[in-house]
Amino acid sequence: MPARPPLPPPSFVLVPSPPPATPAVTGSFPATHTAGPAAPSDLGVWASAATGVATLQIANDALVGRHDSLAFSGVPISRSLALHDTRWLVLVGPNERRLQAQFNVLSRWGSGPTKANVPASSSVWYSLRVASTSVSTPHDAYAVRITSMGSRHTVDTGAATFVLDFGLVGLIASTQVGGGLVYVDTAGAGPSAVDGEGYMLNPTVDRGGPLIEEWGPIKAVVRTRGHFAAATVYCGHDLGYTMRMTFTRGSANVDLEFEVHNECGDGHSPASSNFWSRQYQVREVSWNFPLILTSRRSTMLTDGEVFSSSGADPMALEQELGSTLNHGWRRAKARRGSSILWSGSELAHPLVALGDAANTAAIALGWMRYREPQALVASGNTLSIRIVSDRIGLGEAQVRWNNAQLRFFEGHASDSALMRHARLAAAEIERGLLVKPPVAYINSCGVFPRLPESPSGVRLSRYLSAMSSVHTRTLSDWHRVKNFGITWPDTLSSNQHEQDQRAPGQFALGSNYWSATSSELMEFYRSGHPKWAWDFAIPAERTFLKAVVYNVGTRSPTSDIRSGFHAGNLGNGDQRSGQPFRFGYSSDDYLYNQGSDEAYLVRPSRSLEEVFAKACRTFIRRYDASETGGDEYVSQLAITRQVMQHVNMLRYAAEYVQDATLNQACHSKLEVVVQKYVNHNLFAGIFCAAHAGNMAACSSDAAFMYGALHADVFFGIWRHMRNASLRAAVGSALAETSRRIWQHVVVKDLDGAVDASAQWNNELRCTFVSGAIRRCEGRSIGEPTYPSEHPMLLSTVLMGDELASLGHSLCASAAAGLSTSMALMDWQSYFRVSGWWKGAAQSMRTLIHGLGVAESCDPD
Repeated sequence: MPARPPLPPPSFVLVPSPPPATPAVTGSFPATHTAGPAAPSDLGVWASAATGVATLQIANDALVGRHDSLAFSGVPISRSLALHDTRWLVLVGPNERRLQAQFNVLSRWGSGPTKANVPASSSVWYSLRVASTSVSTPHDAYAVRITSMGSRHTVDTGAATFVLDFGLVGLIASTQVGGGLVYVDTAGAGPSAVDGEGYMLNPTVDRGGPLIEEWGPIKAVVRTRGHFAAATVYCGHDLGYTMRMTFTRGSANVDLEFEVHNECGDGHSPASSNFWSRQYQVREVSWNFPLILTSRRSTMLTDGEVFSSSGADPMALEQELGSTLNHGWRRAKARRGSSILWSGSELAHPLVALGDAANTAAIALGWMRYREPQALVASGNTLSIRIVSDRIGLGEAQVRWNNAQLRFFEGHASDSALMRHARLAAAEIERGLLVKPPVAYINSCGVFPRLPESPSGVRLSRYLSAMSSVHTRTLSDWHRVKNFGITWPDTLSSNQHEQDQRAPGQFALGSNYWSATSSELMEFYRSGHPKWAWDFAIPAERTFLKAVVYNVGTRSPTSDIRSGFHAGNLGNGDQRSGQPFRFGYSSDDYLYNQGSDEAYLVRPSRSLEEVFAKACRTFIRRYDASETGGDEYVSQLAITRQVMQHVNMLRYAAEYVQDATLNQACHSKLEVVVQKYVNHNLFAGIFCAAHAGNMAACSSDAAFMYGALHADVFFGIWRHMRNASLRAAVGSALAETSRRIWQHVVVKDLDGAVDASAQWNNELRCTFVSGAIRRCEGRSIGEPTYPSEHPMLLSTVLMGDELASLGHSLCASAAAGLSTSMALMDWQSYFRVSGWWKGAAQSMRTLIHGLGVAESCDPD
């Protein structure tokens, strides 16, 4: 066997391929074929020796079948596999047929795409293997190919040919489908914007803005970035835009990720006392696709009706801003010119098409019914995606985002065909196929704390009942409190009894309070059901990382200490004002980012990776003091909510940022930070809260804060830290603190059993001699550890016990206590009154991992 390159083995890879039945794999898979001859779904029989890595499941819970559709996710790779090069990986489907796949390393110890055929509401399984010899790939006429000449790059998907020109604001110079020319760049192609005063803005391409970010046989991702120049700007800097286009094997479709970015702000202080007010007022932001048509016919589809016209009047589907009145607050319309052809409350499967006898093109916009005001327009020979279609205020250092799809197919499309395309487009945008291995394999890799493997049990039943209830109510809460527009999707704040609201903008925003997204995404990793990823968690993390997180984008003000972090308090949802997530100047410790890494791994995206990268740069600039120096609220490295949330962003950058130079800088900074903690906070195995002065005695942060945040951050550091001595020190501290919480915080009865009805202590106070623990005690300072926090805290005890040198010494007792505390938990008040809110999200933190560890020693 030839020697493998000496790279550190990956902990996650992205896997893509084109299977013939519902598949399960990690990576990217090709998209539905709509033009030209059908691409073959496999590369022939796999007859070579290979070691099985994992079976992979791709589940389709949509009511429409998915043929040869793009599927991709991050898949964990065991450290013991010692895989140093993804070129050894192969994907094999039913009947030992090898599938085309694309593997990318997402992170390394110390993610790729594929194509799948998945019937409606079903799943398909595939096999990921490591070949025993170097792998050669047969010729694949439908593999994505890129040929470059200067600033021009031709992308051939086997079904369509796209000529990209990095000098054009619209990026696409021309498109051919089935040998016929369907698109040529003209004036007005690409981005356009109208500011709040009604002035057209001039789009320009940034130097270095266009970039081929990813390229393989299954998919290529090409980014372009620029700004809208204006004679007078609202807040001192031009409005930015970013478009990512994904081209896939055997498909003429283009997946679109479109963002508009207010880059105003100094990243230090608000311009007014209580409002980050450097907003940018806009009336319209669009991306326009001019087509070549001989006899124009436009068609638009609502959820049940089709409207067609050969006339010159523009056709538009609009999800308008919600009314400020109590009645009619949701407004959707289908227009032809000034005539309203249809009106209703919302559009679930909107699609607008233009075509002639030779070709048809269609556009669809994801989550249009939620992210108002938005529209799809056919005007003349141009299709337009409008991610802003009415006047709104884009908040300071804030992004407005959405995903869309451009579909090409040969010939005239019938109404029934267009209706199917509308549902397919909605499914591919809003419920993209994901790849997941079995939970036992995930546990064997050790990339997360243990997950439950048994499908049943008393503890698991209680957990799933609560999860199902709060998930379902979250989806209905959006309608009840009118959480739409730039704030969708979000959670309730600190009140599960939030009243029904009269109009959008009157409810308190939750800013993903206590990372409910993490609990939902971990349930996806356990169960594999796509609803736990797509109903709420993935779009919520996109809103969190782009609209909640403060980010001045391409700018780098020297005073910026907040980009990649949080800025305002919670505020309200009135998007006309520019206030959502930007009102209420406070400490920047509402950065509830514990689901951000899981969202990235389940559905990798460079737009999310860019936020991690920005946070890393800010962290390096901000936390520049000596180990024991710095400002208390800016640069001291204490173990508190604010600092731990920032360290978590640094950890994500150290794990996932693809740029090698920046990744090394982020990881080096993380090692410096962890070394500081080992020297001054974790030296005796206790999570001392103060940034310094702990050598004689120290107090921990509140026990619930350790269970809900600190333990999670340091478990992540422990699992991926490359420095062996630092990793060992962190693991030892996690084990020791868990033991001390069990001894001094958790109350037991005379028989030594957990007393879940008692008032538990809420912090540790320890004294030390020569760097070793002399004595520890539990104390109650301020609020107690509430019963709703008991299961979560016992879960961290179980997680830490797994790392203890004696191994599982507390497991049986803590597992029994977990059962008792879950039996006494007030599930009704926390999970069956509303959707996700502060208390529910906090009490679920790490609970699923406690169930996993408890199952290993005390199956119920």
